[in-house]
Amino acid sequence: MRIARRRAAALGPAAADVEFTEADVEAQGFAPGSFDVVLSRWGLMFAVDHVAAFAGLRRVLRPGGALAAAVWGPAPDAPVMALGFAALSGVLDLPPVAPGTPGPFSMSDPAVLASELRAAGFSDVSVEGTRVPFTFHSASEYVRFTRAVAPPLLFDRIRERFGSPDAREAWGAVEVAVGRFRTGAGDVRIPSAVLYVRAANPAIPANSGNAANPEEPANPGDVR
Repeated sequence: MRIARRRAAALGPAAADVEFTEADVEAQGFAPGSFDVVLSRWGLMFAVDHVAAFAGLRRVLRPGGALAAAVWGPAPDAPVMALGFAALSGVLDLPPVAPGTPGPFSMSDPAVLASELRAAGFSDVSVEGTRVPFTFHSASEYVRFTRAVAPPLLFDRIRERFGSPDAREAWGAVEVAVGRFRTGAGDVRIPSAVLYVRAANPAIPANSGNAANPEEPANPGDVR
């Protein structure tokens, strides 16, 4: 939250009315129907219970309000996130991540993601895939990016193995691994799969048969 506040302050008057709150995604403490829109960029995948998290977000949306989010596609198709962690896992001899574990790729299956959104009561569900061309000025910049998004536990493992969380043996492996994405100009370009999500909190028309059960989705939506 400290970083978010600093970035907002840099925007000056444009962000003067922005408020920051730290809360659990499943129980944020906001009143029902508090928001018109909920936005998330690469954050929802870390929820422990996806359906409960989505239900919590739907609760704070007004009827007809929208959820819009970006999550990562499958790990093999999203090397901008997967490559650095794979390199570190190899150096540290880490076991594979167990299925169902919260993490960057826990929402990478479009069909499952859409089903979870509907189970939480959302309607008009749409999950669309695309590829985003992430660009870094150098391999070193990609290493800094990987450090910025790495969980504290990973730094602990590096410290345990090499005596320092900054050990060259660990981060040098990331720099070597990303070398295959270096262009002739010297920068690093890593196209990666992203899923764009949109879903609505069902509106409840006055004469709707769903008025007694607003949890029931009005439209099954689509997955693309």
